[in-house]
Amino acid sequence: MNVTGINPFTWFAKASYRDNDLFPLYKTFSDKYYDSGFRDQTTL
Repeated sequence: MNVTGINPFTWFAKASYRDNDLFPLYKTFSDKYYDSGFRDQTTL
């Protein structure tokens, strides 16, 4: 991750895992749960 900004304005400039860009994955996830929200059922 490459996080940049000045408090309280912080944003991700890059996010990757094993050379895979995570931004497209995050875009898909956020589009899917934008209206309904997301609750991780494994932590309840």
